[in-house]
Amino acid sequence: MLMDHTICMPCQGGKEESAEFRGLAAAVARAAMDDRTVIITCVNQAWAAPGSLLDLFLESFRIGDGTARLLPHVLVVAMDPGAHARCLAVHRHCYHYIIPGLNIDFAAHKYFLSKDYGKDLGKIVTMHANCCVGIGNKIRDLKGVLGDWRNYTRMPPWERHRAKWTVPGACIRAEKQV
Repeated sequence: MLMDHTICMPCQGGKEESAEFRGLAAAVARAAMDDRTVIITCVNQAWAAPGSLLDLFLESFRIGDGTARLLPHVLVVAMDPGAHARCLAVHRHCYHYIIPGLNIDFAAHKYFLSKDYGKDLGKIVTMHANCCVGIGNKIRDLKGVLGDWRNYTRMPPWERHRAKWTVPGACIRAEKQV
């Protein structure tokens, strides 16, 4: 779920922040570990909706093996007002990324390389694609993985070698239909 994203820190050495990144340096500083490490992910309104990818992403930190301590160091970059509002409701480190003078609709789910996806590609800073078609399929498969993990961690250590792991079937079936 992590997206490849490079964020330049325009406010270093006392320089003024650009309008595009206003407040980002402070948001990163609030989320940073002592060694200045920050985990950054990006979401739009569709990915931040209740029960969607943002909830699964944050839950994976809560139930992971030793990963709960990392959750306070996750910065969620919201690409639209809806995603920002949802982020603020479920997490403490949120940043609303605004591209001044550019009207890109990040709020809706769009299939990679579809007509709607491609119309905004003139200046999109982040692109994300994988083999899973449809946010519903992705959510079903990721919920299955988290369910398997919960079952695994509830088992006594001597029984864990018998754990069953679900094949991510929704994504596989969707890929064959494309």
